[in-house]
Amino acid sequence: MRKTEDFGDLNESTVKEVWNNSSYTTARCLSKDNFVPGEWVGCLDCRA
Repeated sequence: MRKTEDFGDLNESTVKEVWNNSSYTTARCLSKDNFVPGEWVGCLDCRA
């Protein structure tokens, strides 16, 4: 997967599919206290 497609490609998937994929759900959980992601997502490189 290319970095520009970390969360999915709307040319290949619906918005619902992208929003609910494992990368997007993991990224949304990063704001929770003590959350340990089970997979790498692009947001891990950007977190402050």
